Amino acid sequence: MKLMLLIFLILLINLSCDSVNFEVPEDLKLTKAHQFDNVTYRYYESTQHEEKLKLTIKSNFTRKQFKSYKHIETSRIAQLYNDSRVPYLGAITKEISTDCKEEDLPEVFLKETEFTVIYKANNKLHYGICRKELISHKGILKLKYCPNSERLFKFEYSSVLDNFTFKEFIKGFKCKD
Repeated sequence: MKLMLLIFLILLINLSCDSVNFEVPEDLKLTKAHQFDNVTYRYYESTQHEEKLKLTIKSNFTRKQFKSYKHIETSRIAQLYNDSRVPYLGAITKEISTDCKEEDLPEVFLKETEFTVIYKANNKLHYGICRKELISHKGILKLKYCPNSERLFKFEYSSVLDNFTFKEFIKGFKCKD
């Protein structure tokens, strides 16, 4: 328990150095953390609820890189919900249909330095799911770019459908710069 508290305090100090205002709620505990070059990964899980948070921080990330990354993420998510052409010859039909209803489509919010998607997912936390009997979770994917510190923060939060709320710590995330 003392080790987890120490890791949490180190995390708060590190995030303060990262030029952001961000606090992880007490019920989410750090379970894994690692770093490769300019990318830091932190994984959190709830001890009380079925909640998960993955935080990715990319350093030395330019505005141009962010615009490109935002476009790639937008396109990737749109492809999950759009009908598409069959990728092979001789098919009986020419398109693959997702059969998604309007209420099952993700909510997307775009700003100059932010990209937020609220989506429904299955028990393996895969999104792009539209069949009611498979939907058991809901999640948020949020990209936040801090231009002065040249850092990209990527939040991937999910919880069971009944317990899901748009977490204030993600909504209120702000760059200090």
